[in-house]
Amino acid sequence: MNPYKTLLGPGTGMYEEKRSRFVATAAPISTEEEALAFIKSVRTRDWDAGHHCHAYALDGSTSVRRCSDDGEPSGTAGVPILEVLNRQGITNAVIVVCRWFGGVLLGASGLLRAYGKAAGLGVTAAGTMRVRPCLETVLCMEYTLAGKVAHYLAAGGYLAAGTEYAADVRIRLYLEPERRQVLERDLADLTSARVEFLYSDPKPVAFTEAGTFLRIMPTDAPE
Repeated sequence: MNPYKTLLGPGTGMYEEKRSRFVATAAPISTEEEALAFIKSVRTRDWDAGHHCHAYALDGSTSVRRCSDDGEPSGTAGVPILEVLNRQGITNAVIVVCRWFGGVLLGASGLLRAYGKAAGLGVTAAGTMRVRPCLETVLCMEYTLAGKVAHYLAAGGYLAAGTEYAADVRIRLYLEPERRQVLERDLADLTSARVEFLYSDPKPVAFTEAGTFLRIMPTDAPE
């Protein structure tokens, strides 16, 4: 899989322009079917809105970009919503913006601004995260080495996900495959090769924008 940026969770943002109300609901997705189901659910929830405009982006074995103006003048709703995703490099995400007409025509420029602004607020409310392939790695060592190894991992920006204390100390971390050789070499030098490395197959792992481990993503996440 390739690294990608997506939404942290669902989020809702609201924007008003000349008494028209625009409510954006954004969510992460992993398939086009999920996107279509989400759009349908928002239509059902906000059935009284005059327009339910949307955009979604998916990247996996193929790339998908879709948007809809849902009755608004062509290019004034779906395109600015999709542009919010494109501009921020967000994929595997859907945004639906519902509009309740306030009695004043906004014109093409007003609609472009309003739909784009609402979509941006929805993304802000949802938050973003980074997903990249990592080896789930367990470092096994004697108790006397644990402090030294933990200090090295923290200084090197390695993504530790927990420590277990039993007959030995086991530090679990999520390791980018390209850093494997460096980690093995440095810890061999640091501990006289007294650390054992246990690896799993690469998994898609989510991190905050600051690099904090969040969770392992479902295995059906885009590759």
